[in-house]
Amino acid sequence: MSTEAVDQLRLDAYLREYEKLKDEQTSRVAIRDSLIGLNLLAYGSVFAFALEGKLADIPDSSWLVLLVLPWVSAIVGWTYLVSDEKISEIGRYLKRLKAKIDQMLNAASNDGLLGWENYHQELSSRPLRKKFQLLIDLFVFPGSGFFALTVYWTFAFNRLIESNLPHIVLAVISIVEIIILVLLTFMFCRYALPELGSHNKDSSNEVK
Repeated sequence: MSTEAVDQLRLDAYLREYEKLKDEQTSRVAIRDSLIGLNLLAYGSVFAFALEGKLADIPDSSWLVLLVLPWVSAIVGWTYLVSDEKISEIGRYLKRLKAKIDQMLNAASNDGLLGWENYHQELSSRPLRKKFQLLIDLFVFPGSGFFALTVYWTFAFNRLIESNLPHIVLAVISIVEIIILVLLTFMFCRYALPELGSHNKDSSNEVK
């Protein structure tokens, strides 16, 4: 088999791999974005239940459902974070794959095929968008969990002390939830900030 034929087979394989990974990335983006709606839907449903019980003069134990929400935030938030990281990993690999394809075609990296993989990552507005997205993620997931805990202990604390509910156990559960939410906040920042630093480093290298 000639060298040209081998190169063509390799190029075809690269292009098929690019297409498959791009499809996977697109499907992961759809799943990731749906998790935000899922989290908000869970909060809306639980708060509606708690408020309905309060207005109907049901005992304050109905507010106990709010303690479920931090676990929802932790589970859905972690799933969101893992999906987002996988999307970024696919993007980084596609950028390397694009370089291989451009090299085979003797094309410049910035002007060759599949230029979107470089273009959208080099936009000057990208760091600002990533920081804003981090704030939204922190608000939707760990922030909403902290909000649920604050509401619970604000409205239910006094009656909880007077009731027969195991308030010490509930306090321990709340502390565990706070620790989990703090760890989730740390993980969101840990994944987001290095990528922003990498973009700034690449931009400074371009200036040089």
